[in-house]
Amino acid sequence: MRNTRIFVICICIAVVAVSIIYRLYQLQINDNISFQILANSEQKYSTSISTSRGIIKSSDGIELAINIPQYDAYVYIPNITNLQSFEQNVLPLFSFDKALFEKQKNQGLQYFQIGTGISPNQKSAIEAKLTNTNTNSVQFILTQKRSYPNNTLLSQVLGFVYPSSGEGQYGIEQYFDGDLKGVDGNLFGNKDQFGNPIVNSNFNFIPPSIGEDITLTVDAHLQKIIETKLAYWVDNQEADSGSVIVMDPKSGAIIAMANYPTFDPNTYYNGYILDCNNYVFAKQDACKDPTKKLDPSLLQSSFENQAISNVYEPGSVMKAITAAAALEEKKITPDTIFNDSSGYYEANTKYVYNFNKQPDGKMNMAEILKKSSNVGASMVAQLVGKDLLVKYTKAFGIGTLTGITLQGEQTGLVPDPGTWADIDLATASFGQFYGATSLQVIGIYQTIANKGIRMQPYIVKSVVKDSQEQDTKPVAIGRVISTDTASKLTDMLTYATTGEPAYGLRFLKQYMPEIASKTGSAQVPLSNKAGYADGIINATYVGYAPAKDPKFVMLVMLKYPRAGLYAATTAVPLWADIAKELFLYYKIPPQ
Repeated sequence: MRNTRIFVICICIAVVAVSIIYRLYQLQINDNISFQILANSEQKYSTSISTSRGIIKSSDGIELAINIPQYDAYVYIPNITNLQSFEQNVLPLFSFDKALFEKQKNQGLQYFQIGTGISPNQKSAIEAKLTNTNTNSVQFILTQKRSYPNNTLLSQVLGFVYPSSGEGQYGIEQYFDGDLKGVDGNLFGNKDQFGNPIVNSNFNFIPPSIGEDITLTVDAHLQKIIETKLAYWVDNQEADSGSVIVMDPKSGAIIAMANYPTFDPNTYYNGYILDCNNYVFAKQDACKDPTKKLDPSLLQSSFENQAISNVYEPGSVMKAITAAAALEEKKITPDTIFNDSSGYYEANTKYVYNFNKQPDGKMNMAEILKKSSNVGASMVAQLVGKDLLVKYTKAFGIGTLTGITLQGEQTGLVPDPGTWADIDLATASFGQFYGATSLQVIGIYQTIANKGIRMQPYIVKSVVKDSQEQDTKPVAIGRVISTDTASKLTDMLTYATTGEPAYGLRFLKQYMPEIASKTGSAQVPLSNKAGYADGIINATYVGYAPAKDPKFVMLVMLKYPRAGLYAATTAVPLWADIAKELFLYYKIPPQ
């Protein structure tokens, strides 16, 4: 009996010992990391040190996006010597709610924010009003605010930055967000029971890495002129919106990229700046009362860069691809004659018509382009065939991203040739079957102007990284057509420009022999069923000059101009008005 009792006692002691050993194992081995983390959280001090977001400049040195200093204000409760005086005299300086202050203080918070977005002048004014008893209770922390000194200039290209998160949205700000915002630094040390850093403790400092500065290829002076003229002609032609792109045809550099309506990235939450007498958005309350904001559902469309994100059927500007494919594949020569005796083209019981539904008679390829003959283009496309037409359309860059470093670019649409009906080949020949962006369309003419070599468009001239400026090198995507074909097309497009008196190039009469260009007056597809809307078009005009040694290629596009139904009377005057400035800018003498 005695031995049994001793055995039980031994077992109990062993169990207790094992339990103690197991618990010690848990505390010292298993939970060691957890306790270290908990101890560090209670004893270690860490604070982030903000870096500077990189600035964005134009090629002519104008600062487009910068940082301006501002302050956040924090209160340190233990340093308040007279609570009643603080609440009555200090809180109103920051427009901070007294009830919220009491709530946070009663929750035991010793240190919390009472003001944000305070300018240096406001900070000085507040400090002047603080009495000696309150000075040490308020701390100002230097921060930065993203600012756009030129307001609406280049807004859809630049984008904006959310103040709360510091994240770039749209355009350059979003595409290069990681490069621009840099990496915050950090300060590590020990803290007391109230969470305050212990001054004589050992501190470790990780310095911040400032954001990279970016210089664009855009000329700000020229951009301003173009934006002003675009706004005028959008209003003049009673259009919904418009876009302009100016490119260096030899390098692919974007010299200007404008959209209208536009917005101010400093106050992005207001959306469009509208002339409400002329726009479809006039139905919105914001247009009836300028103090009201736009419907939030419209904000996104105001931020998007329509030159790269708006996919549309470009119309007759695409006839250049049809001509290029036919010439390059030797399906035609410049002297090949086509006879349009009816004013329409039949494709398996379906028909396409010329814009005036009149026959264009006998024409070679240059006259097809000059008259913008849909029937003539359909006849040429029949010789080329759908497979070759798709091949060249894609080679010119339609249906794929151009690779420009801007947020929001769309690919466009080139349907698989296996799905085409006979009528699709006809309509594709004059640009009513493809979907493309303005940037893709100007790429067609850049390629022709550059003797058949397509260049990748780019808008970033250089980036300053680790104090070293890295320049962007032009990139040749490849040869699309031969030099000979490009030269023939240039002659045809020059003939198309000089041979049409209704083109409205009254601003450029002395330069017209040097311009190679093409119009596009495209119907707008219905959104809810097959077919096209009546009385509405997208008007495009694209050309380059001087034709034999081009310094620039420019595209203008007006969405739904109501003052006319043809690009010749709506888009061409805009192109000519800007081109007269470009001839001065590039010092191109009259012919």
